[in-house]
Amino acid sequence: MSKRKIQDSPVEDTERKKISTRDRSLYLDTINRKILDFDYEKVCCISLSSTNIYGCLVCNKYFRGRSMDSECFLHSINDDHHVFVNFDTLSFHILPENYQLDEQTASSLDDIRQQINPTYKDLKDIYHDTSLKRDLAGREYRPGFIGLSNFGANDYSNVILQVLAHVPPLRDYLLLYPEKLHKTKLVGKLSLLVRKMYSPNLFKSHLSAHELMQYVSSSTNKRFSLHHESEPKDFLMWLFNSMHKELVSELQNNLISSIFQGKVELPSGKSKFWMLTLTLPSVTLFKDGAKLEIPQVALEDLLAAKKYKIAKAPQFLTLYIKRKDDTQKIAGVNGSNINPTVVKFNPLQLKVDTHVYKLIANVVYSSGQNENYSLESENQAHYKIQVLDEVRNEWLEIDDLKVKPIEKDLLFLNQTYLQFWQKIA
Repeated sequence: MSKRKIQDSPVEDTERKKISTRDRSLYLDTINRKILDFDYEKVCCISLSSTNIYGCLVCNKYFRGRSMDSECFLHSINDDHHVFVNFDTLSFHILPENYQLDEQTASSLDDIRQQINPTYKDLKDIYHDTSLKRDLAGREYRPGFIGLSNFGANDYSNVILQVLAHVPPLRDYLLLYPEKLHKTKLVGKLSLLVRKMYSPNLFKSHLSAHELMQYVSSSTNKRFSLHHESEPKDFLMWLFNSMHKELVSELQNNLISSIFQGKVELPSGKSKFWMLTLTLPSVTLFKDGAKLEIPQVALEDLLAAKKYKIAKAPQFLTLYIKRKDDTQKIAGVNGSNINPTVVKFNPLQLKVDTHVYKLIANVVYSSGQNENYSLESENQAHYKIQVLDEVRNEWLEIDDLKVKPIEKDLLFLNQTYLQFWQKIA
């Protein structure tokens, strides 16, 4: 009896292959694109291993391996789920039969491959296409201007990642050369996030920086994470230095410094910088009757007050408006240490010594003081970003998942925290 089981006749074997092939094709109908989300760290949800990981295209869970004792194999048996994708090779597999889909069949799943690892042959659409796209739920979105999930305290990192995705020379490099960046870790993960942000074929109209931030958290011993507040400027400085070091050591590429780094003339000589810090004049606020007068200052005046000259102007200038003073509270602002002074500026033109810049991104700060004000929320910070959509000549405000248009003439009314200016002359 056992011999007959092992040695099937040619007719029986052929018939079994036909049935098996038919069943495997039917399995593709079980794929649930509406719940697929490939933004998370690729680790097995059971073993927590990060090696040889497969994604279940039915339930969106990640598992290890395809051997008979693997978590992936057992999941296919226990949950009757059969279609999996290998995140390293982007090949598709049917379990428990352990069958890899041929390329002709797998081509019907290319949209899933593009969700996992978008690629671009050229950038003509990014520079010229003004049409809006739709996700699987029919929601409209603008490629490149995609909301990022907030897991509780990572709005500080969301705004910085949004900035980097809109600096043209950096963005273009991240979009076009993923194969080069495969050698890198930090920049490679940033490249993947930015490539997803500009995809015209998203299944959902928002993304998460979870995979990138998990790597950052591990690399910084949780100094920067998804669940603890940090200063955007500190995260930006860490990114500048870490990306520069990684690209130089792995690819002999000084792209980051060529874009963002400048030099200032000091009495002791020339010094490199990533960012210029501008200090607001001290302020004490008192109510005049029922009206609270908020002082205003011109950005040019803050720049004129600096004690140095720019010896080499960066291609993209980063300005940090220092609003916090941890040594004292500001009278008249509920005991806050946040200087509320309004900084006035013209987004179309800023003169810095002999150079002219235009604004491309404006990170703004708001305290937790609102209609739900409490002592616990007094010093909580929240950050959002206003960024220029050059293709449509519009400004957009991105507040975590929320994306909405904003008038450029109203940009200065917010509490500016960080600004990014592009040199035009």
